[in-house]
Amino acid sequence: MSAVADQDAVHVVRPGAVPRLYRTAGVAALAGALAYLVQPVLVFVVNPPTTGPNGYPVVSDLIAARGLAPVEVLVFATVGVATIVLAVAVHALRTTTGSLRSVPAMTGLALGVVAGLGWIGAAAASMAVYGLFATNLGEITDDIVMQQAAIQTALVGTGMLSIPVIGTAGWFAVLGTSGRRARIVGWPMAVVALLAAAVILVPAVVMLLPFGMLAVIPVYAALGVAFLVKSRRV
Repeated sequence: MSAVADQDAVHVVRPGAVPRLYRTAGVAALAGALAYLVQPVLVFVVNPPTTGPNGYPVVSDLIAARGLAPVEVLVFATVGVATIVLAVAVHALRTTTGSLRSVPAMTGLALGVVAGLGWIGAAAASMAVYGLFATNLGEITDDIVMQQAAIQTALVGTGMLSIPVIGTAGWFAVLGTSGRRARIVGWPMAVVALLAAAVILVPAVVMLLPFGMLAVIPVYAALGVAFLVKSRRV
């Protein structure tokens, strides 16, 4: 047998690696949950009301909310980084089961990283909308209807959230199936992950709205607690 084949056949796990990986995944999941929890508060509690006709925003609304924009950018970026760390840590845990090169393992890693990058893209889109876009649009036209139309077009760019919808739902589905078989999560957490995938996808497919992503908050929180507890038992 060749040296490469020998390396593929035998995987050495360093002492303490598994608990560390579970702790990393747990902290990342909790960080993502706490960060994303801020978003509904900004939208439904803190965000100033829009003043344009029929309730749609105009340039003055974007500028008025500019002080909150850095918080929104930080929220999306934090969720994105946390999601990538979580996906990479869970993938690394698969190496301890010898399933590193399996198709489900690689698919789960790819979906998790794509979801995280989508969150970061949404952060960049938010920064652009409240920044130069709002300033330049106000200088281009005073027509309220034109401003509203342009803002709605720009908000389509925040459809970057569609990427986390697909990536996160897929990652949850992989975690709930092959992740359970690899014993990274148990049956209860696997069922929660699969339900979360459905809750995220159904509104996106039926209503074309990302409201289901709010499920990320309790599911990430549950994953975080479960992983931190497991880090003390393995």
